[in-house]
Amino acid sequence: MNLPTIETPQYTCMLPIAQKEVSYRPFLVGEQKALLISQEADNVHNTIKEILRLITACTMAEIDINRLSPVDLEFLFLQIRIVSVGETSEVGIGCQECGEENIMEINYLQHEVIEPIEKVDNFIKISDVLSVELKIPHLVDIAEISKKYGDKPEDDTQATFDMLNRCVDKIIHEDEVLTRDDFSEQDLAKFVEGMTLNMLESMMKFVEHQPKLVIPNDFTCKHCEASNPNIIEGMENFFV
Repeated sequence: MNLPTIETPQYTCMLPIAQKEVSYRPFLVGEQKALLISQEADNVHNTIKEILRLITACTMAEIDINRLSPVDLEFLFLQIRIVSVGETSEVGIGCQECGEENIMEINYLQHEVIEPIEKVDNFIKISDVLSVELKIPHLVDIAEISKKYGDKPEDDTQATFDMLNRCVDKIIHEDEVLTRDDFSEQDLAKFVEGMTLNMLESMMKFVEHQPKLVIPNDFTCKHCEASNPNIIEGMENFFV
């Protein structure tokens, strides 16, 4: 006797940056298990890759995750998380004043998209005949850089240059448009290192002035009564 097929509910949401309506379903038990296993390994890179795989499965390949901004990906994962395991969860957060842990309830419905104060053009003019077109770094790129350099202060400069290299989408020289397939990573690194500080600052400004998805979670410590401004951000922190 064949077991009956379980019908999975379908939902829709509007992506805040792409302004595109997307259909999605809750993740299944097996998919949740795989995500939990990746989290237990305490590897942000692997966790984000598993989350992206899960998004693709739950949207039934309706979208190309490689073309979505980090904010849209985080927003979409948050919607899938809400319909899969609930709108709230309890986490322990240390007080910034006394260090004691406070058990707090996070309400994922209270998420906000914070727009940058200034909109920065992704087209950087290097000279009269040379320009660079930038793109927002993909979450996989950010995760790979985090995995490669970790939290070592001595690697901050190299991590910054690595991130800037991954932001370069096209190099326009006179009438010739060069894409990522037209040059090597080594050639790109030399190109970026040959820029002036003003040019580099323009690239940094583009990276820094991007929308962010956050969940405000300010609290008053139950032990010392200190006020704790707190926000939750980052896709890997949306499934707890």
